[in-house]
Amino acid sequence: MKNSICFILFLILSFSTNAQEKIKFKKEADIKGEIIIHDIPAMGIGEILFNDSLFITQDIRAKEDFIKVYNYKNNSLFTQFGKAGRGPDEMISPHLNELSEDGEQFILYDATYKKMHFCNLNDFNDKPVHTIKFNETEMKRIFQTRLLNENKVLGMGMLQDNLFTLIDLETNKVTQHGKLPFKPKNAGNNFYWELNSGSIFLTPDKKHLIFTAMYFGYIACYKIENEAFSLEWEHWITDVKYTMSNGRIYFKNDNLIGFMNAAVTNEKIYAIYHGEGMHAMRADDPNQPKTIMVFSIKGEPLAKYRTDYPILRIGLNPQGEVFCVSNPLTYDLVKFDIK
Repeated sequence: MKNSICFILFLILSFSTNAQEKIKFKKEADIKGEIIIHDIPAMGIGEILFNDSLFITQDIRAKEDFIKVYNYKNNSLFTQFGKAGRGPDEMISPHLNELSEDGEQFILYDATYKKMHFCNLNDFNDKPVHTIKFNETEMKRIFQTRLLNENKVLGMGMLQDNLFTLIDLETNKVTQHGKLPFKPKNAGNNFYWELNSGSIFLTPDKKHLIFTAMYFGYIACYKIENEAFSLEWEHWITDVKYTMSNGRIYFKNDNLIGFMNAAVTNEKIYAIYHGEGMHAMRADDPNQPKTIMVFSIKGEPLAKYRTDYPILRIGLNPQGEVFCVSNPLTYDLVKFDIK
């Protein structure tokens, strides 16, 4: 009798969990990871980037040696460097952003100083060879940037009605693009930023922009053509649960957290989906994401993988192999065999 009750409860819980997801993937599977690098020396992990032999990441809480460079082929720390500060070539809050198209430079962005640094990877230091400053733009806060081309940068910030902006580096003109996933009728003018909190990613060919929401399960793809942006597709993974008070959005405790990180190719999107309640946003909460969702660039839900390690960041090497940073006890680089 006891076993029957437990089985029924299991079915109810399984059904209720699955029922919250609104889309069906062609494939669902459990996958096991292989630890490639153990115990990355970082207090907080940043983005993860790869070229043919090097794995680059950041300790986002460190003031010195915040860039970590590994030879991930032989699991060795190659070098570490970087110093945060207020000097002419320094940043107060540097964040590792992306690699240049040729892989020869890594790009840092500082939201405090509103500037991007382009640094030669082979120099293995954070002295910029080129700097872009956004102080003259009309945007007060720019939280995230992505380089579209040598004259245009995409940015995310505290926008009222849109997801992202296009910044013209020659004129400092800023145009807003992308529709909000939803827009409560009674929201105040200053609180829409909670609807566009998330990340943007560019395909290597710069033909598509992917937006992933952090506070709820939403992902969208925009086609880029002649520096114009058109929504190609969007997916709601789950319904968003919230209340309104004094014009502000408050997410309910049972609202399921959305996407934490993603990596994209010209054909596919690999996204870390959280799927736990809002309580799991706390750093000490044991319920960390263990799901990788794969979409085609056309929006097809291809696969949903359940990982054996909790995962925080995801990246691809030039061969398309999938790596994640896990934190069961320490930060580890884990390779997953995803076809």
